[in-house]
Amino acid sequence: MITTVIDTHSTSIRRLTQTLRESVEDIHIFPFESAESMIDAMTHVGISPALAVISINQVVYEQDLAFCKSITTYWPTCKIIVFYQQRKMVRPFLKLGPHGFLKKDADVKEVRECVEWVLSGRRYCNNDFIDWIIGTSPKRLNVR
Repeated sequence: MITTVIDTHSTSIRRLTQTLRESVEDIHIFPFESAESMIDAMTHVGISPALAVISINQVVYEQDLAFCKSITTYWPTCKIIVFYQQRKMVRPFLKLGPHGFLKKDADVKEVRECVEWVLSGRRYCNNDFIDWIIGTSPKRLNVR
């Protein structure tokens, strides 16, 4: 079973959850509204998530960053996939080392491929993300 945590404040949470369920066999999704509630619940039952899905939302952007930081701190082996709508919002996440980046409108096939790559230890970036990174100078990315 692939234990997965997901942020619930995303407006696309229903679609994203459904896409994950269609994409990945034997997935168990635990939704959380905050990093604190996730840490409390997961440590209380002694579960370490294998995968975390963060859907960046402009309204609660700081919560998304906190969610990602908490995962990398408490479960360093947990793989993280970031779903984004606007590329500029991804910059701070680059320093935190997510394993995958996908646009929120990714189809089921691409989500499946991303999850498979990430869970096998590889990194995954969709073409939009790659084009953005290649076309942006390191100074403009500000990730040093």
